[in-house]
Amino acid sequence: MIADILYDLNYFVDGRGYAGRIKEVKLPVIKPKVMSYNAGGMAAEVDVPMGRFEKLESEATLMCFDESVLKTMRILPGTQFAHTARGAMVSDDGTKKPVIVSMRGILLEADMGTWKAGEEMPVNLKMSLRYYKLQINGNVIYEIDPVNYIAVVDGVDQLETTRQHLAI
Repeated sequence: MIADILYDLNYFVDGRGYAGRIKEVKLPVIKPKVMSYNAGGMAAEVDVPMGRFEKLESEATLMCFDESVLKTMRILPGTQFAHTARGAMVSDDGTKKPVIVSMRGILLEADMGTWKAGEEMPVNLKMSLRYYKLQINGNVIYEIDPVNYIAVVDGVDQLETTRQHLAI
């Protein structure tokens, strides 16, 4: 059976929807930070998880030259913006599931590309995330909040005990 195909998507920046103007969204790569470890008596080096994730980044391409999005660029600390990708997945048997990706962070790059008369003016955005949450069919798959030392995977906060040990 063919399952969970992205049927369509929408994108929101600070609450403004971009239906009909969003081309694509690249979600962050979820990759645990590991330390290589090799000691006497071991036949090979192994990776040891370090209770962290690699830096989270996302990208989006809008098929419009939208000044509201371009204005989210900041160069001083303390200012973040919210962006949300919403998708509709469908399976061959007709089953439909919502996907919601909530993100918050800073705009690292606004690439306005090359302009040509009579052609589209896409804007490619690259964001560094301070918060990421992936929900599929109402279930929280990931919720990663690096600044607040939270890493929920499948409903379990992987860092809860460590936060207690550190009195955070």
